[in-house]
Amino acid sequence: MSENKSHHVYELIRNRRATKKMVPDYIIDEKTLNSITEAIRWTSASYGIFSYRIIVLPRNSLRTELAPYFFNQSQFVNASHVILFVSAKEKYLRESLVEKSISATVPVESMRPSRTEAVYSNWSQNHVLPDWWAQKQAYIALGSAMIAAADVGIGTGPMEGFDKDNVNSTLIKHKLINGENEQFVVALGMGKPDLQDPYVYFFDKVRMNEKEFTTILKED
Repeated sequence: MSENKSHHVYELIRNRRATKKMVPDYIIDEKTLNSITEAIRWTSASYGIFSYRIIVLPRNSLRTELAPYFFNQSQFVNASHVILFVSAKEKYLRESLVEKSISATVPVESMRPSRTEAVYSNWSQNHVLPDWWAQKQAYIALGSAMIAAADVGIGTGPMEGFDKDNVNSTLIKHKLINGENEQFVVALGMGKPDLQDPYVYFFDKVRMNEKEFTTILKED
């Protein structure tokens, strides 16, 4: 990667702010939206497993129905679009997605059993619940989504405050997820930031001191 590109990514992350308030009448165009969703689709995936997917909500009746379960947060109500990240449950992973994913990503059939075993061994040896593992994969994609959005000038606000049971039941009711196979994990509001928001844009962005945060060991 060139120095300019590397610096560009750093600046995107360094300057990005969580967008709590968005301009209510702004709509993300189709090309820009597609660039963000495709970045999510091509995000790194552990063992290449298809462990999550997304549902994109424009301003529609379903989003109005879901709003109370997100406590009518501004970044949910006023966003141009909201992305819902949905992850696979253990039974669905074991009975379908692991095999489907490995068949698609490993072209040599004789190599597939060892890859499958590696996935299951990773879960058991590290005492990882597959449901939780899949949710972590969705969070990796959430990070990619925020950077991809920043690259095209779109503000984002991740949301973890919600009534998960009611969100899941609503998505099941509308046949957007199968409750036995999948569950809602996290949401991301996207839109044009309200630059007058005093709680975001009138304060400096602060992180842990670099020396405290990063430990780089010397070579032997």
